[in-house]
Amino acid sequence: MRPFAPEVTERYRAQGYWREPLVIDCLDKAVRRCPDKVAIVHGDRCATYRELGLMAKRLALSFLEMGLGRDAIVGAQLPTSPEAAAIVLALARIGAIYMPINYLLRARDVRYLMQYSRAAAIIIPATFKGFNYPAMVAELRSGLPDLRHVLVLGDSAPTGTVSTREMLDSPIETRYPEDHLEPFKPGGDEAAWLAHTSGTEAEPKGVLRTHYVVGYGAFTGIAKALGFREDSDDTVLVMPGITSTFGLSGLNVAIGKRGTAVLTDVFEPQHALQSIEREKVTHLMATPAHIITMLRDPSVSEYDYSSLRSIFYGSAPCPTEIIMEAKARFKANVVTVYNSTEVAIVTLTSENDPPEVTARTVGKPVPGMAVRIVDEYSRDVGTGEEGEIMVKGPGVMGGYYSKPELDSKAFDAEGWFRMGDLGLIDDDGNLRITGRKKDIIIRGGQNISAREVEDLLYGHPKVRDAAVVAMPDARLGEKSCAYVVPRPGESVTLEEIVQFLLSKEIAKFKLPERLELIERLPVNAMGKVQKFVLRQDIARKLKEEE
Repeated sequence: MRPFAPEVTERYRAQGYWREPLVIDCLDKAVRRCPDKVAIVHGDRCATYRELGLMAKRLALSFLEMGLGRDAIVGAQLPTSPEAAAIVLALARIGAIYMPINYLLRARDVRYLMQYSRAAAIIIPATFKGFNYPAMVAELRSGLPDLRHVLVLGDSAPTGTVSTREMLDSPIETRYPEDHLEPFKPGGDEAAWLAHTSGTEAEPKGVLRTHYVVGYGAFTGIAKALGFREDSDDTVLVMPGITSTFGLSGLNVAIGKRGTAVLTDVFEPQHALQSIEREKVTHLMATPAHIITMLRDPSVSEYDYSSLRSIFYGSAPCPTEIIMEAKARFKANVVTVYNSTEVAIVTLTSENDPPEVTARTVGKPVPGMAVRIVDEYSRDVGTGEEGEIMVKGPGVMGGYYSKPELDSKAFDAEGWFRMGDLGLIDDDGNLRITGRKKDIIIRGGQNISAREVEDLLYGHPKVRDAAVVAMPDARLGEKSCAYVVPRPGESVTLEEIVQFLLSKEIAKFKLPERLELIERLPVNAMGKVQKFVLRQDIARKLKEEE
């Protein structure tokens, strides 16, 4: 499945942005050069490159025997583990398409993803966190006519499903020539992943990432930003799971540079802090939610972080106060990326950037990517002026999978992609995100950037987490409501919030006019706050109060 026109592929290949080696080539090279080096650490388990390569080979051969070859879409609703990583690599080796599904999703969402993708197989755990995945899929199966195989990761598999444990334990490779898989290797322009938009605003949309785009994002972007060294003892702790493109990119960085990836399935801040010390982690990949939770953990001062050189965050904006606190606590560089599901990478900050650049911007475009800031009439604005962010280059998707009608809304006539964010280019050429285009509160004709207010709230000594959303108002149209998670043992009032914001010289029309205290913000698997949940909540409360 090739989502890009041939001329696009040839152009980016000629320019050197899309190139070999593919991630599966990198795995083969690591197996040859450093077979006994630890590739993956997961809890108390580890897998060497030899073991990871053998797992991937056995699974790839087994998938082929099941008819899951080139262009077959395989849904995988798995917590992170060495076996899950081997599944991703095995599918890549034979040209099948990996469709990650968040393991927290249940029947309604899984049904939608499997139906619209027409996936031929799904791989699930026998159980995870007390939930019976085979029972859920069994109930859905009659409504999924394209689903041919249900594979279960675990020591046993129910009747009617296939055990991946049996695949991994069986020496299937002895029945085939050493180079049997070579003809099945996909081209770099073929689809590797079918990822989905996060669903913070609407129904998820599918995005095909090719092997070239996967490599471009991981190697041109993230590995460079991290300062990840090839053939070294560099170790990356990847907090997001491999059902996210962010987590997958972390795994690929480690494999591409023949380093070590420390993977987690369920985030626990103390365990993450312990892992940095125990595994001598050099690089941390996390969302802002992970970083905030780690910094607020009571045990944060108890561990040795001297091995840590860089912290790489993405998937959501990070408040300036948190970035500065992380730099001070962990004594590490903090770098960030600007990207989305639809665009593998746009900009990066650098480990050489001064703190204020990383704290206030997302850096400069990576080689090959171009950025425009436009007004409501799609006209370019000047330096320092806010507008909508549009991008173009080898990191941009070819279009939405099976929904071409959405492409005309996402792209302009010249192929520029609308990121849906507001931003500006500063005098040094760095991109600064100023808000989400749809995340603007319009109060009596005045625009309020929720991001601006949120960044200030994070500086309040009693605030642990915060989100600002619009609430309906009969006179003004919308007003601002702040949802705040207080720090442990603290409480905060609306008056305190208002006085604090006024001390920051914020315009009065931007002040929140209602405060809701909650235990935690609703977030998706990537750590992005699901603001539509908060908007629904406040609208419901206002209606009940009428």
